[in-house]
Amino acid sequence: MGASSFGGTPGGTAGLADITDGQIPRFSSSLSKFVGIAPTSGQILFASLGAWQGLPVGTSGQFLKSNASSDPAWTDVAVNFIGAASASSGTSITVSSIPTGYKTLNVALFLERDATGAGADVKLVLNSDTGANYNMSYIQNSSGTVSGASLAANAYFLLGPSSSSTSGAYTAVIHNEASLIKHIVTNGGAYKSGASFNMTCGGQWNNTANEITAVTASIGAGAFAAGTRLIVWGVRG
Repeated sequence: MGASSFGGTPGGTAGLADITDGQIPRFSSSLSKFVGIAPTSGQILFASLGAWQGLPVGTSGQFLKSNASSDPAWTDVAVNFIGAASASSGTSITVSSIPTGYKTLNVALFLERDATGAGADVKLVLNSDTGANYNMSYIQNSSGTVSGASLAANAYFLLGPSSSSTSGAYTAVIHNEASLIKHIVTNGGAYKSGASFNMTCGGQWNNTANEITAVTASIGAGAFAAGTRLIVWGVRG
Protein backbone atom coordinates (compact mmCIF):
# COMPACT_ATOMS: atom_id res chain seq x y z
CA MET A 1 0.00 0.00 0.00
CA GLY A 2 1.40 3.30 -0.97
CA ALA A 3 1.80 6.15 1.43
CA SER A 4 -1.00 8.70 1.73
CA SER A 5 -1.38 12.02 3.43
CA PHE A 6 -4.17 12.67 5.99
CA GLY A 7 -7.42 12.50 4.07
CA GLY A 8 -5.76 11.06 0.99
CA THR A 9 -6.38 7.73 -0.71
CA PRO A 10 -3.94 4.81 -1.05
CA GLY A 11 -1.47 5.48 -3.81
CA GLY A 12 -0.64 8.97 -2.65
CA THR A 13 -3.71 10.95 -3.84
CA ALA A 14 -3.48 14.37 -2.22
CA GLY A 15 -5.58 15.03 0.85
CA LEU A 16 -5.03 18.10 2.97
CA ALA A 17 -2.71 19.38 0.26
CA ASP A 18 -5.88 20.13 -1.70
CA ILE A 19 -7.01 22.59 0.97
CA THR A 20 -5.84 26.16 0.57
CA ASP A 21 -5.48 28.95 3.12
CA GLY A 22 -8.74 29.95 4.78
CA GLN A 23 -10.65 26.81 3.77
CA ILE A 24 -12.33 24.36 6.14
CA PRO A 25 -11.72 20.61 5.62
CA ARG A 26 -14.77 18.48 4.79
CA PHE A 27 -14.69 14.78 3.94
CA SER A 28 -16.15 13.89 0.57
CA SER A 29 -17.41 10.30 0.36
CA SER A 30 -17.55 10.44 -3.41
CA LEU A 31 -13.89 11.42 -3.61
CA SER A 32 -12.86 9.43 -0.54
CA LYS A 33 -10.81 12.32 0.75
CA PHE A 34 -11.00 15.65 2.53
CA VAL A 35 -11.73 18.69 0.40
CA GLY A 36 -11.76 22.36 1.28
CA ILE A 37 -14.73 24.69 1.53
CA ALA A 38 -14.20 28.41 1.66
CA PRO A 39 -16.70 30.39 3.78
CA THR A 40 -17.63 33.84 2.54
CA SER A 41 -17.32 36.92 4.73
CA GLY A 42 -19.85 36.79 7.58
CA GLN A 43 -20.96 33.23 6.77
CA ILE A 44 -21.58 30.81 9.65
CA LEU A 45 -20.50 27.18 9.34
CA PHE A 46 -22.54 24.44 11.01
CA ALA A 47 -22.69 20.65 10.91
CA SER A 48 -25.70 19.14 9.13
CA LEU A 49 -26.14 15.41 8.44
CA GLY A 50 -22.47 14.80 9.08
CA ALA A 51 -21.17 17.53 6.78
CA TRP A 52 -20.22 21.16 7.12
CA GLN A 53 -22.74 23.61 5.68
CA GLY A 54 -22.55 27.37 5.27
CA LEU A 55 -25.33 29.71 6.39
CA PRO A 56 -25.27 32.81 4.16
CA VAL A 57 -25.05 36.26 5.70
CA GLY A 58 -28.39 37.53 6.99
CA THR A 59 -29.78 41.04 6.64
CA SER A 60 -29.04 43.89 9.01
CA GLY A 61 -30.72 43.53 12.41
CA GLN A 62 -31.50 39.80 12.15
CA PHE A 63 -30.70 37.23 14.85
CA LEU A 64 -29.55 33.62 14.61
CA LYS A 65 -32.37 31.25 15.61
CA SER A 66 -31.99 27.66 16.76
CA ASN A 67 -34.44 25.24 15.14
CA ALA A 68 -34.07 22.22 17.46
CA SER A 69 -32.83 19.35 15.30
CA SER A 70 -33.09 21.35 12.06
CA ASP A 71 -30.56 23.72 10.59
CA PRO A 72 -30.19 27.17 12.19
CA ALA A 73 -31.63 30.15 10.34
CA TRP A 74 -31.65 33.93 10.44
CA THR A 75 -34.81 35.53 11.80
CA ASP A 76 -36.20 39.00 12.47
CA VAL A 77 -36.69 39.94 16.09
CA ALA A 78 -40.39 40.41 16.89
CA VAL A 79 -39.99 43.88 18.42
CA ASN A 80 -37.16 46.03 17.14
CA PHE A 81 -35.80 49.42 18.20
CA ILE A 82 -35.93 51.71 15.14
CA GLY A 83 -34.63 55.10 16.21
CA ALA A 84 -34.64 57.95 18.70
CA ALA A 85 -34.10 61.69 18.70
CA SER A 86 -33.60 64.27 21.44
CA ALA A 87 -34.12 68.00 21.65
CA SER A 88 -33.47 70.86 24.07
CA SER A 89 -35.07 73.65 22.01
CA GLY A 90 -37.34 74.17 19.01
CA THR A 91 -40.90 72.98 18.58
CA SER A 92 -40.63 69.72 16.61
CA ILE A 93 -38.64 66.50 16.77
CA THR A 94 -38.48 63.71 14.16
CA VAL A 95 -37.38 60.10 13.78
CA SER A 96 -36.95 59.46 10.06
CA SER A 97 -35.60 56.78 7.71
CA ILE A 98 -37.92 54.16 9.23
CA PRO A 99 -37.38 50.90 7.30
CA THR A 100 -40.27 49.22 5.55
CA GLY A 101 -41.82 45.99 6.79
CA TYR A 102 -43.01 47.06 10.24
CA LYS A 103 -46.76 46.39 10.49
CA THR A 104 -47.03 48.11 13.88
CA LEU A 105 -45.17 51.19 15.07
CA ASN A 106 -44.92 52.22 18.71
CA VAL A 107 -44.02 55.79 19.63
CA ALA A 108 -43.03 57.29 22.97
CA LEU A 109 -42.47 61.00 23.54
CA PHE A 110 -40.98 62.22 26.82
CA LEU A 111 -41.58 65.92 26.57
CA GLU A 112 -40.03 68.74 28.55
CA ARG A 113 -41.38 72.18 27.72
CA ASP A 114 -40.17 75.61 28.69
CA ALA A 115 -42.39 77.92 30.74
CA THR A 116 -43.19 80.37 27.94
CA GLY A 117 -46.31 80.52 25.85
CA ALA A 118 -49.89 79.45 26.38
CA GLY A 119 -51.15 75.88 26.41
CA ALA A 120 -50.63 73.97 23.20
CA ASP A 121 -51.60 70.62 21.71
CA VAL A 122 -48.96 67.92 21.53
CA LYS A 123 -49.08 66.90 17.87
CA LEU A 124 -48.22 63.80 15.86
CA VAL A 125 -47.47 64.05 12.12
CA LEU A 126 -46.61 61.11 9.86
CA ASN A 127 -44.39 61.31 6.76
CA SER A 128 -44.39 65.13 7.05
CA ASP A 129 -48.05 65.19 5.97
CA THR A 130 -49.68 68.33 7.35
CA GLY A 131 -52.68 68.18 5.02
CA ALA A 132 -56.26 67.70 6.21
CA ASN A 133 -55.79 63.93 6.45
CA TYR A 134 -56.23 63.07 10.13
CA ASN A 135 -59.55 62.10 11.74
CA MET A 136 -59.96 61.39 15.44
CA SER A 137 -62.13 61.36 18.54
CA TYR A 138 -60.75 62.06 22.02
CA ILE A 139 -61.66 62.25 25.66
CA GLN A 140 -59.60 64.22 28.16
CA ASN A 141 -59.51 64.97 31.87
CA SER A 142 -58.31 68.41 32.81
CA SER A 143 -57.90 68.56 36.61
CA GLY A 144 -61.13 66.63 37.10
CA THR A 145 -63.12 68.22 34.27
CA VAL A 146 -63.88 65.65 31.59
CA SER A 147 -64.60 66.61 27.99
CA GLY A 148 -64.30 65.20 24.53
CA ALA A 149 -64.71 65.97 20.86
CA SER A 150 -64.31 64.62 17.35
CA LEU A 151 -62.03 66.22 14.77
CA ALA A 152 -62.27 65.58 11.04
CA ALA A 153 -59.86 66.61 8.28
CA ASN A 154 -57.29 67.81 10.82
CA ALA A 155 -53.71 68.74 9.94
CA TYR A 156 -52.21 66.55 12.69
CA PHE A 157 -53.11 63.81 15.16
CA LEU A 158 -53.37 64.54 18.88
CA LEU A 159 -50.76 63.04 21.20
CA GLY A 160 -51.77 65.13 24.21
CA PRO A 161 -54.13 67.87 25.35
CA SER A 162 -53.74 71.59 25.21
CA SER A 163 -52.77 72.74 28.69
CA SER A 164 -50.79 75.32 30.59
CA SER A 165 -47.96 72.80 30.77
CA THR A 166 -47.52 70.05 28.17
CA SER A 167 -44.45 68.54 29.82
CA GLY A 168 -45.22 64.86 30.26
CA ALA A 169 -45.22 61.41 28.64
CA TYR A 170 -47.10 60.52 25.46
CA THR A 171 -47.46 57.27 23.53
CA ALA A 172 -48.93 56.09 20.23
CA VAL A 173 -49.63 52.73 18.62
CA ILE A 174 -49.99 52.88 14.83
CA HIS A 175 -51.12 50.27 12.31
CA ASN A 176 -48.65 50.48 9.44
CA GLU A 177 -49.46 48.67 6.19
CA ALA A 178 -49.03 50.58 2.94
CA SER A 179 -52.39 49.78 1.34
CA LEU A 180 -54.47 50.29 4.49
CA ILE A 181 -55.61 53.34 6.44
CA LYS A 182 -53.27 53.92 9.37
CA HIS A 183 -55.31 53.44 12.55
CA ILE A 184 -53.86 55.22 15.59
CA VAL A 185 -54.41 55.17 19.34
CA THR A 186 -52.62 57.70 21.54
CA ASN A 187 -52.41 58.34 25.28
CA GLY A 188 -50.76 61.22 27.08
CA GLY A 189 -50.59 62.99 30.38
CA ALA A 190 -48.91 65.80 32.28
CA TYR A 191 -48.87 67.23 35.79
CA LYS A 192 -47.56 70.53 37.11
CA SER A 193 -48.32 72.87 40.00
CA GLY A 194 -51.37 70.93 41.13
CA ALA A 195 -52.93 70.73 37.67
CA SER A 196 -53.12 67.40 35.82
CA PHE A 197 -54.07 66.64 32.25
CA ASN A 198 -54.53 63.41 30.36
CA MET A 199 -56.04 62.34 27.06
CA THR A 200 -56.92 59.21 25.12
CA CYS A 201 -57.44 59.59 21.40
CA GLY A 202 -58.35 57.17 18.60
CA GLY A 203 -58.56 57.72 14.88
CA GLN A 204 -56.66 57.44 11.65
CA TRP A 205 -54.29 58.89 9.12
CA ASN A 206 -56.02 58.68 5.74
CA ASN A 207 -53.12 57.33 3.73
CA THR A 208 -53.45 54.09 1.75
CA ALA A 209 -50.40 54.49 -0.49
CA ASN A 210 -47.33 54.44 1.75
CA GLU A 211 -45.78 52.86 4.80
CA ILE A 212 -44.68 55.27 7.50
CA THR A 213 -41.09 56.42 7.06
CA ALA A 214 -41.02 59.40 9.45
CA VAL A 215 -42.67 60.29 12.77
CA THR A 216 -42.73 63.90 14.00
CA ALA A 217 -43.91 65.20 17.37
CA SER A 218 -44.41 68.93 17.93
CA ILE A 219 -46.02 71.57 20.12
CA GLY A 220 -47.85 74.68 18.98
CA ALA A 221 -46.52 77.12 21.58
CA GLY A 222 -43.46 77.54 23.73
CA ALA A 223 -40.43 75.35 23.02
CA PHE A 224 -38.84 72.08 23.97
CA ALA A 225 -36.51 71.98 26.95
CA ALA A 226 -33.59 69.68 27.73
CA GLY A 227 -34.66 66.08 28.28
CA THR A 228 -37.16 65.88 25.41
CA ARG A 229 -36.86 62.52 23.67
CA LEU A 230 -38.78 60.76 20.89
CA ILE A 231 -38.43 56.97 20.53
CA VAL A 232 -39.83 54.67 17.81
CA TRP A 233 -39.82 50.89 17.74
CA GLY A 234 -41.71 48.44 15.57
CA VAL A 235 -43.21 44.97 15.19
CA ARG A 236 -42.80 43.14 11.87
CA GLY A 237 -45.28 40.32 12.42
